[in-house]
Amino acid sequence: MSLSLGFFSFNSKLSLEHESFPLDFAILFWGGPSLDLLELSQAISEAIKSTVVTPDGFILLLPKTQLEDVYINLADNSGPLRISLDRLSGISNILIVGYLPDGTIGRVIKYAGKIPAPKRFVVNSLQQIKHSGLAEIVMKSEVVNPSPAGFVYSKFSKRKSNYFIRAENCLVETQYAQFLSFCALKHLSKWSKEHAGEFPSIIYIDTMGICSFVYCLSSLISTTKGKLYQPRVVSFHSYAGLNSADFSYRNDSFCVISASFQRLHQVVWQENGLKRPAKRLNRS
Repeated sequence: MSLSLGFFSFNSKLSLEHESFPLDFAILFWGGPSLDLLELSQAISEAIKSTVVTPDGFILLLPKTQLEDVYINLADNSGPLRISLDRLSGISNILIVGYLPDGTIGRVIKYAGKIPAPKRFVVNSLQQIKHSGLAEIVMKSEVVNPSPAGFVYSKFSKRKSNYFIRAENCLVETQYAQFLSFCALKHLSKWSKEHAGEFPSIIYIDTMGICSFVYCLSSLISTTKGKLYQPRVVSFHSYAGLNSADFSYRNDSFCVISASFQRLHQVVWQENGLKRPAKRLNRS
């Protein structure tokens, strides 16, 4: 569920150690450059009200750089965040999680519950949380479109298919693009580790339809690092532009491909002498 305040809410089944059955956790994700605690308090209430059945737990997931303000507010018994969390009656486990520039978990505050090792629990559950969020976005956005009866799609690659991926459909709301950016942080972090801690100065995309994703990605890196990151974004217009686009900065670049069923776009990219492997938006 997407909330009016720019938060992204969804549910995820997460397993505790030595437990036979997974627990239902409501996840509230935030990936914006600044956090308003009053809006956060309202979003928490809206997220829980939207669930049909009261979940077993609640996880607030936000950049670690914004966790200090949350921690200070929690110390105030009359603060809006403290009041909103105390109103989550029936929810036994409440965790506040701060993530790092590489998409991993930096800190976990256990507000309520008896989870013995909360950080280890969240770290072990992170991939499932990402999968649940991505599944929610895909389900809401109609990303995969079947062809009408008796017709097939003719793609830019000149191949034909009964399905067509419209990746830009999952970017119709800012919070969706921000969550996708969160899932992609690990790829940029890997690139950075291979380049002495620097981030690419240019990001190539195969269509301007996904430029909002790249802008959210650079904004999220800036937020989590506490330092402005503003790469140049260049679209090479799918297959037609691979032979004519300016790739003179390819050794200091990163490429995001919107969608590919069989990785053909990536193969063509590499065959054109672009040694760095492409990263596809439709997989985390």
